[in-house]
Amino acid sequence: MTFGRCFLKYPYRQMLTLENDSNLPGCYAVLPQEHKKDAPVWYSSPTPCGIIQPRSLVEVPVTLEAQVTGAQDPVARVAVFGSEGSPLAGKRSRWRIEPSKGVIPPETEVSVTIIANLDDTEKFRDEVNLFIENSRSYVIPVRAVGIGTTIVTDKPFGPELNLGRHFSLDPCCYHFKMTNKGRRTQYLYWTTEGFSPFHRHRRLPAIGATKGKDSAQNPKPACPVFKLRPLRMELMPGKTVEMTLEGFSSTPQVVKERLLCHAMVGSKAGKAQIMQVDVTCEFVAPILQISCREITFRVEKQPSDVLTLQYQPLSLKNMSSLPLSVVLALEQPFVICDADRQPLPADVQPMKLEIGEELHLSIRFNPAYEEGLNIWVAEKALKIRFLEHPQEEQVTVRGEVYFPNLHFPTMAVDFGCLLNDTEAVRYVRMTNCSPLPVRYHWSFLMDSHVDQMRFSPPAPKFFIKAQPPKKEGGRSACSASAESSSRDGGAEEPAEALAAAVGDPAQEPAAGDDSLEAKLLPSTAAELEGTAEMEGAAETQSRVKIKELMPFTEAEPLTLGVEEVFDILPLYGVLQPGESQRVTFTFFGHANIVASVTALCKVEGGPTYEIALSGEASLIDYLLDTTEIDCGLKLFNKVTKAEVTLQNSGKVGFTFAVLSPSAATANSPLPGVPLVVPSTECRESFAGLSRSKWVTWSRKKSPSKERASFPGPTWTCPRTPKETKSMRRSSEVTAKVEDDSQRVEAVVLGEPAAVEPPMNDSGTVFDTRLQMQMEQVLMEEHALEQQKALASGPSEETAFDQRARRRLLKAELPEEYVLDFGYVILRNIHTHVMKITNTKQFPVSFHTDGRVLCDTGFSVDLDRVKHLPCCKTKTFEVRFDPPSANLPLGAVDVLLPIKAARGPTFHVHLRANVTVPSLCLSRDRLEFSAVQCGQCQEETAQLHNQLQVPCKWFITMNEPVKKVDKRLPARVHQKLLQESKAKPCVFKVLPSAGALAPGQHCNVQVRLSPPEESQALSIEEDPYF
Repeated sequence: MTFGRCFLKYPYRQMLTLENDSNLPGCYAVLPQEHKKDAPVWYSSPTPCGIIQPRSLVEVPVTLEAQVTGAQDPVARVAVFGSEGSPLAGKRSRWRIEPSKGVIPPETEVSVTIIANLDDTEKFRDEVNLFIENSRSYVIPVRAVGIGTTIVTDKPFGPELNLGRHFSLDPCCYHFKMTNKGRRTQYLYWTTEGFSPFHRHRRLPAIGATKGKDSAQNPKPACPVFKLRPLRMELMPGKTVEMTLEGFSSTPQVVKERLLCHAMVGSKAGKAQIMQVDVTCEFVAPILQISCREITFRVEKQPSDVLTLQYQPLSLKNMSSLPLSVVLALEQPFVICDADRQPLPADVQPMKLEIGEELHLSIRFNPAYEEGLNIWVAEKALKIRFLEHPQEEQVTVRGEVYFPNLHFPTMAVDFGCLLNDTEAVRYVRMTNCSPLPVRYHWSFLMDSHVDQMRFSPPAPKFFIKAQPPKKEGGRSACSASAESSSRDGGAEEPAEALAAAVGDPAQEPAAGDDSLEAKLLPSTAAELEGTAEMEGAAETQSRVKIKELMPFTEAEPLTLGVEEVFDILPLYGVLQPGESQRVTFTFFGHANIVASVTALCKVEGGPTYEIALSGEASLIDYLLDTTEIDCGLKLFNKVTKAEVTLQNSGKVGFTFAVLSPSAATANSPLPGVPLVVPSTECRESFAGLSRSKWVTWSRKKSPSKERASFPGPTWTCPRTPKETKSMRRSSEVTAKVEDDSQRVEAVVLGEPAAVEPPMNDSGTVFDTRLQMQMEQVLMEEHALEQQKALASGPSEETAFDQRARRRLLKAELPEEYVLDFGYVILRNIHTHVMKITNTKQFPVSFHTDGRVLCDTGFSVDLDRVKHLPCCKTKTFEVRFDPPSANLPLGAVDVLLPIKAARGPTFHVHLRANVTVPSLCLSRDRLEFSAVQCGQCQEETAQLHNQLQVPCKWFITMNEPVKKVDKRLPARVHQKLLQESKAKPCVFKVLPSAGALAPGQHCNVQVRLSPPEESQALSIEEDPYF
């Protein structure tokens, strides 16, 4: 058994074949290895024993594990109970002679055929023994060399394989079996010529490559069309594997690819090509010739016509090079019929179409499928599917049935609520949308529960204050003032509505009723305006309910006709196809009337259209929910909003306007200027609500009770300006803060204001209070700049929306926090405890983005902090672990963002320099000249620490140890051991250990006293030296 090249201490397994050529069963056993501990090669078997049936073979697995390098030839023993011979399968001759025996007549010749049935690609030698009766024997040597391969297939597979025609988008499979007829195990590898066996992804085109005509027509595919499974296999002698060749192409094309098979035979290290197969397949797409791609049925129904079934022909022809199985599907109101106009039965599909065969069909349309006299259009798709291919064909089938029809943009006309005794006109344009002339006539639907007209008496009114009755003036003056106020949209007059609700306006009440009206209504227009002003006054005013003048129990029905309330013009006419005409609807708003009727438009030979008409008449009434607005204390970057509700408590819409409105818009309010949105609007009736938003945005630079601030924490690590410009800006802000700090007492951490902030050599600021002052000033100036930018920018960018408020928080702070770990040894782990304090007056919430620290070695045990109170401190740990991230040597610089909710983003620079202690040797080899025994010679080498970390070093001696044979007598064995231990050391190094600071040198002297030995230098914490 040849295992070939093996890695040390890695198990390899092969099969050992045992043969039982007797008629009795036998028992075998692989004997255990003797002296396995000291053996250079270990071998064993997971199933060392078993039974072999008569006239059969058995394969025993043998595992081998090399312990030392070099060529090894161990011997494994297999024992068989009851036999002294070897159980290994005997060699069978590959030669055959025909005929193998016979008689040769005198003076004649007989041709003998020697047949070589080789089972390997090697040289075969044998001898033919010719035995002659009553004469001597002859030995004839024969030789043969096996060529080709011992891998055979059960079906034709090479050198060319033509799979014929096949539909694209459908896998083409070819199954066959491969058998190893040889005597050695073979490892087979299949590849496709022109394609890499490892990179099967789409290759990107080269930059700047020109797109020529040839490249556009014949693009190289990203992966081969044909795939063989399995691609790799191990075939032991006599074994067979099932193979599948699968081809797939998304486009119709002729594909020709070459499959290459390489094999590693036995224990040979290299592989050779043993098979080459040219696979060809023509992928085609189904081609179905359709007589027409769109079928349209058009029926125009005259009043005297009768609707009948309609038919149109359709033919399908198979133009493909392969037969097709067609499945047809079509929805109602269309039906697929045969050439005789009979519906196709369900069991006919799928229909088989041979090459060149044509199928004649007809499509039926039922124009009476939908009920009614409205124009309707049905459009369906005749779907043609193929069982052999996912491609789908469609034929658009459209049916149009036309009646005399009209089109109205709306089917309801609502006049809303008008002032009493006014009228309104609405226009509706009707269009003849049919290809037929339309004759129409308008009328009203009578005796319907939907149609009704009634009086709606006014509800009890609420006034702010009761007005004193006026003694002067008669009834006519009051009525005239009330009528003019009602038409001008002024104050409300319930007395007029009550008077109208009593009965006919011609029947006026007596003089006694005039005094009652005078008590309830103001007599002049000035008093009416005063009443309206009193309703909107700032002070709280009581509301007095007007008692009902008359006991109305329910709405009384009207005695008016429909024609006295609604009117339609024109009443009848004729419209040609495509012609339009405007219809006028008029509503007469009698006092406190509520009307709802249905207008009918009858079309000859078509449908009847119903238009709902509705309207009512009433007075004006409104309410305000508050007269004082208090916005309170807010953040500087927030837009303060308050809502005032203006309620239309009546039924008539009106228009209101705010006096002296602001010129700004709701998207861009002016700082400190109240803004009412909307400043003017028309309020609809039916108790509609209008919420006006009072918007203010103010900033106080001088000290006041209202202070603008932003949330943000303060760290315990130093800060560094980002760039020269930022350093100059920081100096300006520092000078400004120094002037203010002499007058303002510090409010954070209880520390007094510092005049000169402490700074280190790199410009790092350590004054916490100064940092807070600088952040406050910078945020304030940034907000003012954003305000100016919004005011001076284009109109579409001046909106103070969410995006503008987010920009307000993106202030560019000129300094960043810096946490520098310095030089860190690769295998060490450093930690740093930090504190973060909320120095602002508001609770702060912030979080860190730990994703930026992935694979950097840094880690922070601070994920998310919510509502940290003022002057409270949060302690956390920053950890730097280079081994966990497999960091290379060199500097590590990570910017950790910390986002404060409703505040700016702070950045912390985490820095470290990963290094490994190492020394430089001036000489890596010491050459000593010949030295006599008893004398010595010295050589000097210099050590230099070029890195920025200290390095400890020491020197050890590696002396060759001579093994003493354990089989020697005990006295001799002990003597040899003492002699080897008592041998003096011939090398001596001064000094033998030490430590070098960064940049320091050290000279090492090595003294040699024969005999020859070796010397080794080792450095702590540097396994690569």
